[in-house]
Amino acid sequence: EGAERLWQFKIDHGYWIKNALPFRWKLDKYSPNSLMTGTWDDARKTRQAEIERNQWQDYKIIKIEQESSVIKSFYLSPEKNQRPLFTAGQFITVKAMIDNKEVIRTYTISSSPHDTDYRISVKRETSNNEKIPDGVFSSYLHDVVTVGDTLQIKAAAGDFTFDTENNRPAVLIAAGVGITPMV
Repeated sequence: EGAERLWQFKIDHGYWIKNALPFRWKLDKYSPNSLMTGTWDDARKTRQAEIERNQWQDYKIIKIEQESSVIKSFYLSPEKNQRPLFTAGQFITVKAMIDNKEVIRTYTISSSPHDTDYRISVKRETSNNEKIPDGVFSSYLHDVVTVGDTLQIKAAAGDFTFDTENNRPAVLIAAGVGITPMV
């Protein structure tokens, strides 16, 4: 089992043979590291996920929570039972048909990378100026979308991520719905 392995050899001793280089070995036991490569099925799924990464995928809304008077969180589950892969601070691109028009927006993921679903927390955008309309997508999510509806999503992207390997202290400052990338 295991696909796309990288094998590393350490030469114990060698002989110089003119015009030839024989290669002989005997398998004593498998390296425990080879088991970390997963199965052939895992490798196939990984390749398929990479192919689909920039394609629209259907996600079902499985839960909606009212976080405040103007913010709702939407929990999105993949219809293909694939676990969403992302790093904290990334965003997803969301598409919906609104008034017979394709509308696309990006929203920061507010769930943990360890969760099995995406969560986006969306503030209802309203305008005090009658010449400027309310937020088209946020109004759609707040007023029209219900549990069981489907949205189309592209895989997570973005560089606003926190390097957990770095020992430098970090200060994160946010206000309002801008807290979602910090979460």
